[in-house]
Amino acid sequence: MLAPPTPRGGQAAERRGEALARLLAGSWRTPPPPVDMAPELLQSLGKVAARRGTGGLVWRRLEGSPLAGHPLARSLRDTFRWQALAVRILEHQLLEVVAFFRGHGIEPVVIKGWSLGRLYPHPAFRPYGDLDLWFSPDQAAPALELWATAPHPQAPVEIHSALRHLRDRDPGEVFSRTRLVPLDGEPLRVLAPEDHLRLSALHALEHGLASPLWIVDLAVLVETEGVSDPRFHWDLVLEGNRWMSEGVKVALLLARDLLGAPLAEAGAPLPRSGADGSPPRWARKAALRALGAEQHYMDPHVPDPESALSSPRALLTVARLRWANPLEATYRLKAPWNVLPRPLVQVADYLWRALGLLMRRLPPRRMPSACPSRG
Repeated sequence: MLAPPTPRGGQAAERRGEALARLLAGSWRTPPPPVDMAPELLQSLGKVAARRGTGGLVWRRLEGSPLAGHPLARSLRDTFRWQALAVRILEHQLLEVVAFFRGHGIEPVVIKGWSLGRLYPHPAFRPYGDLDLWFSPDQAAPALELWATAPHPQAPVEIHSALRHLRDRDPGEVFSRTRLVPLDGEPLRVLAPEDHLRLSALHALEHGLASPLWIVDLAVLVETEGVSDPRFHWDLVLEGNRWMSEGVKVALLLARDLLGAPLAEAGAPLPRSGADGSPPRWARKAALRALGAEQHYMDPHVPDPESALSSPRALLTVARLRWANPLEATYRLKAPWNVLPRPLVQVADYLWRALGLLMRRLPPRRMPSACPSRG
């Protein structure tokens, strides 16, 4: 079937991940920390520097530094300008969509995307492609029905009738903790920071940090909400299913070790992952390789497994990219977040998904027709 790929280029991806982490660390601060990086190392990042929306933050670190005139830096400056335009268009669409739902008595909660980008010095430093909206349980079905006939089909809205990363929490209580924050003077409803931090951490782990922005989000949430807001409660962040809470701790430790997320300053309780309070070694390596990856199966141009079955070349590409990193495999199989190595977890995850693909491709069994009665 789909054979696991050899780990070619893993060490190179890890080195690129370390370089990208150095550039992203503190990039959200005002002013950002100075850059100390050789031009050759910056050049080695190539397209990874702008992968999945990180270009604006990397440019922010390089702007005003001796590397600002580097060709890659100039390209990232242009990337940021495009990000700023795209985000502004999405903000206008978001206001229209929220007004549309409110006009019908339905209150949306903005999650991910804009609700995280507003915490950055400029929303374009945290680009997004969808307008993610969640609704309270009693309004989810009416919202879906209403949007099916909405006059705004051009807006990239994704409606969430449930928050699977907060499935261990009562939706009514989650909604009751939401807050109103302004966009162009219009109050928009967002999750409480504790709920959003937990959701963001588990979402990042589920997809194996496919986007470097997701680990930056954790650092930004900790610094802007956990440090500065006296109402922030860590007990609420870690409340709920124990396995999910242990995953949140691992994600936060990665954000601290790789990007300098100020967990201690925010009063976060000492995590339990390692004897020295560090994330598991396999998790750190997986995070670095994810940051330095030049390609991921979630990228738009990568075919899905079922469509790739008709092309041997596409199948090999999909087989290689679908080899989940340890974070993703651990999340999917609900394996313990301990220090034990992950190869067996990755193999089990790969075989389980290959079996699922095979079962989907098998023709459905035909039920035998009933014999006519002779009554």
